[in-house]
Amino acid sequence: MSHSGELAVPSRQDDLKALFYALGLEVVLLVVLWVAHMLGFLQEEPPVREVAVLQLTEAPTPPAPLEPPAPPPPKVQPVVHHEKVMPVVPQPQQPEVQPTPVVPTEPTPFSEKKVQTPPTPPAPSVQSSQKVDELTEYAARVRSAVQSALQYPEAAREMQFVGRTRVEFTLTDGHPGQARIVASSGVNMLDRAAVRAVSNADYPAPPTTLQSKTKVFQIWVEFNLGQ
Repeated sequence: MSHSGELAVPSRQDDLKALFYALGLEVVLLVVLWVAHMLGFLQEEPPVREVAVLQLTEAPTPPAPLEPPAPPPPKVQPVVHHEKVMPVVPQPQQPEVQPTPVVPTEPTPFSEKKVQTPPTPPAPSVQSSQKVDELTEYAARVRSAVQSALQYPEAAREMQFVGRTRVEFTLTDGHPGQARIVASSGVNMLDRAAVRAVSNADYPAPPTTLQSKTKVFQIWVEFNLGQ
């Protein structure tokens, strides 16, 4: 405690406080500088060096020497040939030669050519033609038998359905095989009636040449309202 009228002398305690304040401030400054250094604020950017790019270009080639123009070819004077004109001498007219008539000469035995006549084809045998006739006649009789056995469906007749169906079947000694439709009439009931007619027909006895043989027949079964 100082008395009035005397200078105040700092105490030792005040000196220590001032020292602590100075040390704390210095520590804070050192921490701030270290942080700034770590963050790169105080790093100096390296100077940018300018790199000069040298572009090498080929030296221009010297132009080729110009060849002197060729001299023009000499003019050739056309050579004119003078033809000699020969006088035309008329030739004497020759008398016309009359053609001599050709007198036909009689053929001699040595000058005649023998003409060979083609051989006459053999005449068809009587047996083969007779066999064909028998087969044609028997096929007509088979068709007539199937047409006679046909029963016109009443429903088709009432609707006035007409047409024809082509059927195929085998026949052995008057016994028919399974019939199939080759060409349909377009109406199912007519086609079925044609197949039934093949099964129900009374076939004639085959000729001698067709006995015990199986033949295939294709016939048309006609459906007309006038039947």
